Amino acid sequence: MSKSLFSIIAIFSLLFASFNMAFAHENEREKVTIGVKGLVCEFCAATIKKAFSKNKTIESTTVSLGDKTVILVTKGVGAVKDDYITKTILDNGYNVDGEIKHQPCHMTCDVTAVPQTEAEKAAVAKEHGNHAGHYAGMKM
Repeated sequence: MSKSLFSIIAIFSLLFASFNMAFAHENEREKVTIGVKGLVCEFCAATIKKAFSKNKTIESTTVSLGDKTVILVTKGVGAVKDDYITKTILDNGYNVDGEIKHQPCHMTCDVTAVPQTEAEKAAVAKEHGNHAGHYAGMKM
């Protein structure tokens, strides 16, 4: 009797764990962090955001000019492949800098961009001297 009770409990535990894993994976999002060479102004940020907004599996795109990073939140783990990310960045005139990092974020992702201090804004403005052209007239 005790063996059959133990077997029943074990079977229900396995079924429950399988159901939980399947449900959790469906609701999981992924945070993808990419270093990007060439991000110097708001135009750059807008270009990258627009490029990734075309992909319906990407929930949000955050660009940090100070860190020169792009953070994507996807609608599922593995929903966006590194090849696609690299191609999108290259096709828009930028380069991937370093490793593309994937992190699961359960139910919600805190993906607030690093706030830009006046010093960071001044550094970006200084870089514009060597990046003349597309930023003309943009508000920093």
